[in-house]
Amino acid sequence: MPIDTGDTAWMLVAGSLVLLMIPALGLFESGLLRKKNAVSVFMQIFFGLALLSVMWFVFGFSLSFGPDESGGLMGNMDWVFLKGVPWDDALHYAPTIPGVLFVKFQLMFAAITPLLLTGTIAERMKFSSFIIFIASWSILIYYPLVHWIWGGGWLAKLGVVDFAGGIVIHTSVGMGALAAAIVLGRRRFFGPAIEIPHSIPLAVTGSALLWLGWFGFNAGSALASGSLAGNTVIVTHMASSVSALIWVGLSWMRTGKPSVVAAVNGAIAGLAGITSRGSCSTWLLWYMDNHENSRLLNWS
Repeated sequence: MPIDTGDTAWMLVAGSLVLLMIPALGLFESGLLRKKNAVSVFMQIFFGLALLSVMWFVFGFSLSFGPDESGGLMGNMDWVFLKGVPWDDALHYAPTIPGVLFVKFQLMFAAITPLLLTGTIAERMKFSSFIIFIASWSILIYYPLVHWIWGGGWLAKLGVVDFAGGIVIHTSVGMGALAAAIVLGRRRFFGPAIEIPHSIPLAVTGSALLWLGWFGFNAGSALASGSLAGNTVIVTHMASSVSALIWVGLSWMRTGKPSVVAAVNGAIAGLAGITSRGSCSTWLLWYMDNHENSRLLNWS
C-alpha cells in the first residue's frame, strides 16, 4: 500500500500534539505542588523527555516493535539506531505512513508514559534516583508490555486489543504509581498545608493543554486520518466534559462551592478513563461496520 499524504499529515500533527502534552504535564503538576518544588518537576519532565527519546531511538523501538525471536516476549536488536526502518516506505504496523513517522509517534508514547509517574514521586525522590527509576521502568516494564500487545507479542496473539494505551500506558502507570507510593510513603511533614496548590492558574493552563494534546494521543492511535480518528475526537472530548461536570458537582455538594481544582482533575480523569474504554469501543464499532464477516458480529 502506498504512503498516504493525508494520513502522514495527520500523524505529523498527532505526534506534535502528544509532544505538547509533556510540558503541559509539567505545568499541571507544578501548579498543584508547593512553590519550592515547581522547578524540580520541570527539570524531571524535560530531562526525562530527552533521555527517554534517546533510549527509544537507540534500542527501545527495536525491543518493542522489532522482529520477534523470543516467543512473543521481546523484539530483537535488528532495528537499533533505527537501522533498517524505512523513511520512504511503511512498516506493517501502520501501512499508510512512513516507518520513521510511526517510530516518532510511538516515541511520544514512550516518553510521556514514564513521566506520568512524576505526579506520584513528586517531592519524594532525588533527581538521580528519578533518572534510574524512569530508565529502569521503561526497559523492564514499558518496552516488554508494548511488544506483548502492540508489537505482535504473546498477548496480541491471544487477541488482546489496546487501541490507545488503556493497558500499555494507563494501567501500567497506575500499577507503577501504586507501587512507588507504597515504597516511598508519605512526603515529609505531610499535612493540610502541603496540599494547597501554589498556582491554580498554572495547573489550569496545563490541564487545558493536556486536553488539547489528548486528541492527538487518542485519535492519533488510529494511525490514519478518517472516520475512526474523527469519532475518537468527539468521544474523547465528551468524556472529559462530562467527567469535569461530575467532579465539580461532587465538590460543590461536599464543600458548598464549586472548585476549579476539581474541574481540572475531573477533566484529566475523563481523558484517562476514555482512553481505555471509549476509544477502544470506537475501534470495535468501526471494525464491526467494516468487516461483515467478523466474528465480532456474532457475540450473541
